[in-house]
Amino acid sequence: HWAWGHLCHHDQAGWLGKMGFIDFAGSTVVHSIGGWVALAGALVVGPRIGRYNKDGTVNRMGLHNIPLATIGTFFLWFGWFGFNGGSMLKADAKIALIITNTNIAAAVAGCTAFLFSWVKHRRLDAGDVLLGALGGLVAVTAGSNRLDPWGACVVGILAGVLVLLAKDFFEKVLKIDDPVGAIPVHGVCGAVGTIALALFCPVSTLTNGDRLLQVGIQFLGVTVAFAWAFGLSMLFFWVGNKVARLRVGREEEIKGLNVAEYQDTASWLNFTRISRLQDLNTLLEQKVGERTSELLRTKNYTQSIIDSLQDFLVVTDPQGKILTLNPAAE
Repeated sequence: HWAWGHLCHHDQAGWLGKMGFIDFAGSTVVHSIGGWVALAGALVVGPRIGRYNKDGTVNRMGLHNIPLATIGTFFLWFGWFGFNGGSMLKADAKIALIITNTNIAAAVAGCTAFLFSWVKHRRLDAGDVLLGALGGLVAVTAGSNRLDPWGACVVGILAGVLVLLAKDFFEKVLKIDDPVGAIPVHGVCGAVGTIALALFCPVSTLTNGDRLLQVGIQFLGVTVAFAWAFGLSMLFFWVGNKVARLRVGREEEIKGLNVAEYQDTASWLNFTRISRLQDLNTLLEQKVGERTSELLRTKNYTQSIIDSLQDFLVVTDPQGKILTLNPAAE
């Protein structure tokens, strides 16, 4: 309401809106708010078991299922066309520009995250690429109706780099465990995109027609959103944790919430575990079989040598009793 006012009564603008705050589809109103709430929740709940060592180093926990995570990212990417384009609340030719900017920012941010991750770690991390694309989508949301395509490209580059830097900062410096990257993607990229539009949108599209003034207003909106969302949710989670512990016990966490709380199994995970055991058994059987065959071959070969030598050195009766030395042996 502070930013957008009333949907049905356009004369009821919020105080940020009256100042000229711009957030077309919710980089701050929707995404940063969610990111800062996630930050408070992660602080109260704490890191997963095994995430950090006693010396503070971080143990890498990869994606549970990379194909499904990738498909989910592309579902969000496609859905974002409706999220941003639909924020026009009417059929308008500007929707084409909005969808174009949305697509450009996501693609550029994903590619930027890929290159940045490769330069930094010398390996490809699928999770980083997916986070980059999502960060670009979040960042461009605030100014997708005002940015030129080149501006959307710049916003995507910023998001692709900053989402990974923010991820490492929260994870390694602040020691906050964020399993899905909600804080860097929604919180940080939402704030960055909200401020960046004041720098890269044409001046004619800015509410006050003054770029520096618009940067200040955007920064104020981002700061107020952080203080309100993080402060209120931190209080909410803290009280909730005192009344009823939000985190499950160690045994339940190790067992898995799907089993501990719902008595249900993750069929795909169980299938992969069984498959790995079967693969291990198959490998062991193969190795044992190969070793057994090798031993049998060695035994048969050795026995054949003994038999040959015996025939050559001695003469035996039908019961195997040695009668005399073989004359040929002499």
